[in-house]
Amino acid sequence: MAITFNNTANKAQFAGNHPVFQVEPVQYEVMGYMLENAPDAGVVVPQGTPLSADMKTKKANICKYAVVVKKKDAKNFYVSDLGFLAAGDKVFISGAETKSLSTIASVDKKEKLITLSANNTDIKVGDVLVEGKSVTTGEGQEAVTTIEPVAIPNRIVSRAEVMRENNKSVNAAYRGVPLLNVLNYPSEWLDETSFPGSILLKGNPHFLFVTQ
Repeated sequence: MAITFNNTANKAQFAGNHPVFQVEPVQYEVMGYMLENAPDAGVVVPQGTPLSADMKTKKANICKYAVVVKKKDAKNFYVSDLGFLAAGDKVFISGAETKSLSTIASVDKKEKLITLSANNTDIKVGDVLVEGKSVTTGEGQEAVTTIEPVAIPNRIVSRAEVMRENNKSVNAAYRGVPLLNVLNYPSEWLDETSFPGSILLKGNPHFLFVTQ
């Protein structure tokens, strides 16, 4: 028997106000990862931030995405969190049948507003925008171009870290039970087929997502 709670508020607006994990991760690496695409000193990298990490070099990159919570017009979109997206980054709509890239012209960090360089009438409230790239395989008439995420995360930041001039590293969990409805990760990062009924992180199957 299940109890259904009806809530008309957009769930994305609560992101960051709830614990990221079902239980605090106890399986995280002792040494941190130096961020190659680290934000400026003083900026907080929150718990739950997805990382593409290299265990050997102990370096990592933040995987960027954002959830649309309000549409101003076909170029301007308010998001629940910028997720470190910046001017010049290219994004696409997660889960869209036909994927296309839109370039970010500017961001307003205070307003959490993304402005695109061209109109995109397909983006709507609730969509997840993920940083993407164009990938071409094959040559000539056999060439096929697809839109893919820039990176697939394999680690998740386990505690909030403040960036410093002399230290832009974060602590990362390699195993845990994250909350899907809090993180709202793009579907392209998730594996729902290897074990039917389970949602895992593609880059690291030791993360099992649940909804709570």
